[in-house]
Amino acid sequence: MTWSRMNEYAINEPNIPRTLRIGHMNINGFYFKQQATHQFMAAHDLSYFGLVETWRRSGESQVVPMVVDLINEVEPEGMNHAVGRRSRDGIAVMTLDDNFQPQLITTGPDNAWAAIRIGDTLFIWLYFPPRITRSPNPETHPILTQFLDMTRTLLTNHPDLPVVIMGDFNIRHRALTGDAHTDRAATTWFDPWMEQGWHWVPPETGRWTSMGMGDGRSIVDYVFANDLATPRIAAHQVLEGDDVGGSDHRPLIFEYHFPADVPPKRPSQVSKMPCRG
Repeated sequence: MTWSRMNEYAINEPNIPRTLRIGHMNINGFYFKQQATHQFMAAHDLSYFGLVETWRRSGESQVVPMVVDLINEVEPEGMNHAVGRRSRDGIAVMTLDDNFQPQLITTGPDNAWAAIRIGDTLFIWLYFPPRITRSPNPETHPILTQFLDMTRTLLTNHPDLPVVIMGDFNIRHRALTGDAHTDRAATTWFDPWMEQGWHWVPPETGRWTSMGMGDGRSIVDYVFANDLATPRIAAHQVLEGDDVGGSDHRPLIFEYHFPADVPPKRPSQVSKMPCRG
């Protein structure tokens, strides 16, 4: 798959507001949390809400309209669970806005990430499960190396494209966030990836994104952006008091502001860029 359709989705002045409210969360199974998700989006006036670990199957109904619905019917090879068991992966991006429906641009191997174009900006939601980040050599895992190659190409070949990347990286990094623990992948893969030119956007309020019982509180969900997108992000919050129906993770929400001169501008042609191996 390539980025050849990127420029089909330029910002639409009548339909896209100047400020979007964006959210991310590891929902830990979406089916029984649909009503809670709908209520959360409405309460926080979210334009788009990305969920990972949806655990969805084909044909399951949903209450909230989905812009993206990536489903892994069974767990990919390499899972710690039995092959054929229902997958704990899956990414969905939802919206309550009927005026503008962004389009899925591309996805990662095993549906590890989803990139959608909203206005002049590329938004990427991702989920890297522990089987990847806690593998013996995460820096050589094919999904992580493909992601590193993709983001390097974005920065190098398309410097005028604003990019926001958010998701559950399943990486704890004490030096960066003040977490109590640092995973091996933080220094062998995560740090080299950030050195490409990706900036962590720390929350202005809230801190802990995961309230798992085993390791206690941790920070594994992040929002990153490149130089162009970083100054457009404001009011980033981790809502530690809201589990949206019972997840052990917490939602991250932020505002994204389009500059006044965005409508007549288009990023450089983005095409012929492979995303999958």
